Amino acid sequence: MTSNTEKTVALIRRIIEDFIAHTSHLEVGAKEFSSGTYFIVRAHPHDMPKLIGKRGTHVNALQFIVAHIGKKIGTPYLLQVKDSPPCIIQRPSDRPPLLVTSYDAQPIAGLLEDYLTALGFQIPVAVEQVAYPSHLATTLALNFNLVVDHITPEEYAALIVPDPNDPLSHTIIGSLGTLIRACANKAGVRIQIVARRPQ
Repeated sequence: MTSNTEKTVALIRRIIEDFIAHTSHLEVGAKEFSSGTYFIVRAHPHDMPKLIGKRGTHVNALQFIVAHIGKKIGTPYLLQVKDSPPCIIQRPSDRPPLLVTSYDAQPIAGLLEDYLTALGFQIPVAVEQVAYPSHLATTLALNFNLVVDHITPEEYAALIVPDPNDPLSHTIIGSLGTLIRACANKAGVRIQIVARRPQ
């Protein structure tokens, strides 16, 4: 396995572990072929709904980001989630209470920076707590502000403009936001990624 493949396997594993419950059952593997690299993900049956996301949002975002990592290094990357054996799924009561007053956001902010680096962007992430009126604040809300004042207009457009070859009109920033929000939801926290160029 090449070092790029090993790094990508580690990135896939890190982000999925942050939003599933049965991390010991997570398997992330890769098969390298002359035509490209295939990443295969298997998870505990109870984690499959979370891994897939509503209408496939989580897995589609992960596939889009992994494909862009491959594009950056010049190798086609494809991610596939393998179905786990069927089981009776009971709704676990592991969701934290809605009121979260403190949260260490640095691990997820670091993970976001690692994904941006793998995509070819050297962009620091500044974490900012969002202040809501007390009657609206049901949980802790954070902005992950991407410091984009040093990147070129072309790089900025690559972050926020949909890929013209993607029929679902994904953007890099939107797909990363989907995955980071999935991680934050597990902890009962709201996170939004903000990337604004200075005026």
